Amino acid sequence: MYRKTNIGALITYDAKDASKQLLVQFSKARGVYADVATHYGVAITTVRRWVATLANAGIDVVPRIERIRELALDLEPG
Repeated sequence: MYRKTNIGALITYDAKDASKQLLVQFSKARGVYADVATHYGVAITTVRRWVATLANAGIDVVPRIERIRELALDLEPG
C-alpha cells in the first residue's frame, strides 16, 4: 500500500520538516532507498532527487542515511 506524500512540495516550503520526515522513513527502512521509495509509491530516483534537493537547500542528510545503514548492519543477527 502506497502512502500519499507531499515531501517534494514540503522541501520547497519547509526543508527542515521534510528532512525529518524523510529521515524517519529511512530509519524504518534501515537506510534502503528502494524501501523508502516503495513506502511512498515513487521511483528510487525521486527519493534520490529529494535528498539532492535537500542538500541544495543546505540540509545534507546523506551522512545520517549512511549512519542508519551502518547501525542496521550492526544490529543484523549472524
